[in-house]
Amino acid sequence: MKTLFSFLAICSFFLLEGQTSVLLQDKDSKQQIAFAQIQVFSHSGRVLVQEFSDVGGKTKLVVAKDAYPVKIVCSHISYESKTMVCNSLEKFKLIEMKPLSINLNEVVVTGQIVPDSLKNAIEKVEVITQYQIQELGANTLNELLQTQSQIRIEQDNILGSGITMQGLGGENVKILIDGVPVIGRLNGNVDLSQINLDDIERVEIVKGPMSVVYGTDAVAGTINLITKKSGINKWSVGLNTLLETSGKYNINSRFESNGKNNWSISLGRNYFDGWSPWDPMFHFDRQILADQSRFQQWKPKEQLFAKLQYHSKLGENTKLSYRASIFDEQINNKGMPRAPYYDKAFDDIYSTLRADNQLALNSSWSNYSLSIQTAYNYFDRTKNTYNRDLTTLSSELNDLTSQHDTSSFDLIFSRGVIARADSLWKYQLGYEAKKESTLGRRISGRTKSIEDYAVFASVQYQYKSWSLKPAIRLASNSVYNHPIIPAFNAMWKKNNWSVRLSYGKGFRAPSLKQLYFNFVDVNHNIQGNPNLLPEITNNYQVHVNFEKNRNWSLGANGFYNDMDNLITLKQSQGASFEYFNVFKYKTIGGGVHLKANRNRIQGLIDANYTGRSSLIEGQEDLLSFSPDFQTTLSYSMKKSLVKWSLYYKYNGALPGFFEGDDGEILNSLIDPYSLLDASISKRFRKIGLFVNFGVRNILDVRNVNVVGPSGAHANSDGTRAQANGRNLFLSLKYQINAK
Repeated sequence: MKTLFSFLAICSFFLLEGQTSVLLQDKDSKQQIAFAQIQVFSHSGRVLVQEFSDVGGKTKLVVAKDAYPVKIVCSHISYESKTMVCNSLEKFKLIEMKPLSINLNEVVVTGQIVPDSLKNAIEKVEVITQYQIQELGANTLNELLQTQSQIRIEQDNILGSGITMQGLGGENVKILIDGVPVIGRLNGNVDLSQINLDDIERVEIVKGPMSVVYGTDAVAGTINLITKKSGINKWSVGLNTLLETSGKYNINSRFESNGKNNWSISLGRNYFDGWSPWDPMFHFDRQILADQSRFQQWKPKEQLFAKLQYHSKLGENTKLSYRASIFDEQINNKGMPRAPYYDKAFDDIYSTLRADNQLALNSSWSNYSLSIQTAYNYFDRTKNTYNRDLTTLSSELNDLTSQHDTSSFDLIFSRGVIARADSLWKYQLGYEAKKESTLGRRISGRTKSIEDYAVFASVQYQYKSWSLKPAIRLASNSVYNHPIIPAFNAMWKKNNWSVRLSYGKGFRAPSLKQLYFNFVDVNHNIQGNPNLLPEITNNYQVHVNFEKNRNWSLGANGFYNDMDNLITLKQSQGASFEYFNVFKYKTIGGGVHLKANRNRIQGLIDANYTGRSSLIEGQEDLLSFSPDFQTTLSYSMKKSLVKWSLYYKYNGALPGFFEGDDGEILNSLIDPYSLLDASISKRFRKIGLFVNFGVRNILDVRNVNVVGPSGAHANSDGTRAQANGRNLFLSLKYQINAK
């Protein structure tokens, strides 16, 4: 037996080469490349070894001596693939890879089993980078999305900005920050003007159901905001400012330190002094008189916010992250002077507090990765009414209980995913648990909660030019029976062509407010409905794209949503509202787009047409269509780093319906309008300064005509405020880096 072991040991010595450590690094920056794939092929093309580099860019390879010569192929989503033929691994202990012309912002994570390139993502993902955010001069999420195709932004000067996507309302759009849901929906919408973009690296948008991965509220689509992570510099300090002639004065600062333990802190203030159609373009330091001019169509608003992020390496392949943020907003709704002497007024103060906490653990080994997130989010909205004396300017709290309200929401959330990826297969298994609670005087029973628990799985297989991805979600809801949620995605890609096909089922349980809200005063009558049925949707999509040498691309898309039991707010003529189910609701649409990049000129044309069909039990089917058109054009001067940009968005007439006093279903219509912005930006690389100057709303859109009910906070003339007139803006972003 001892002789046999000796013989095997001698054979191993001659047949196997010693274990070789390989380091992969960026050819330009010399930074280590994590999670690169290294494959070793025999001369016949058989895979001998397949490994992934760890977070330090290292891996270990063992190849039998009799297998030489071998071919080594190194690949990474952000680097050009590198192929080498060798007779010994000793010559390749250090492998340098050249970065692709694309940047890391084209690596997407939303809905993916593992992070993937934008081109290879099996779902159709749209990415808005931080550079595009800067050039657009967008400060909040509503400003950024109002120029995007198949998206409409609606304004309410009290409830904030809402969204519709592919013809479905904001309660069906999931808003995430680093994968964690944003809570605090008012009238079904998350107020997009409360989501600041100064700390955002990129925004990823997936249109269509993502209910398998993200659960309820992800029927129309998902918007995931990816925050800035610590960079490669030892430390950096940044300062961002924005000034608008409409009365906005914003400032934000950020400091980050990088090492084994990375951390960053950001602080900011957004201030808006209000605006009315009769205001001149320039009205700095305006004095508000104690007369009718004190009532402003766009309400004065102040936002204060702070964020802390901390990242700690627990080992070569494990990282622990913590993010905490707090947001405070106050809106001042100054009332009209009241008869008979016009020396008194009612002023409403709306205060919002958001507090978010997130803890995340990420680890990887071999071909596996593990991600676990836990979060606690809190949202509080308070409305108080004050009696204002316009002679002495004193004020006191109104003694009517109906004039005050506080609504609080909190979310306990946990999500975990384990994934495995190799050259042909990708697997994902995950869980999600959440409990959302609400407390308020206008909530039936004062406090209510709803819970969701789910497991989900998906697998992706690469077969020649095809990628196939079936997925499923099993869930339990504390109020409703949760159906099984399946989804299937397929992508065919060959040469310059790519075709994406998808089917997804969506489920949305009614929100706590839709079930239990009860709000009655002199101006409102809004009733929840505990008998609401959950929304169930079947979605079908197709995307076709042809791209030529990254210089231009031409694409077309189509979608179809078939929804049962759409939940909406029914408004009778007057101020009475009630939540109810639409028996059937369908949206169908599609569009074409053309992107071109020629020398210094970049352009985009995107045209879409969306149809909506509403079938209420006992009523005839109502069908309506609405177009939207988007175009952008930019010209870059490479030597001077100056860029000229033009953004145009046309929102077509939007038909709808409402119930009359006699129960008859009547048609409504929102008039079409266009938004046009222009800017010029310059980057001063040596001193770390970015300057952006532009004009918003060149066409001077203000109010939009509405036939039928125009909303609880609409103008008295039946119009709805859409934009606050033409104005100029100047944005300065300054950053100092220490390497």
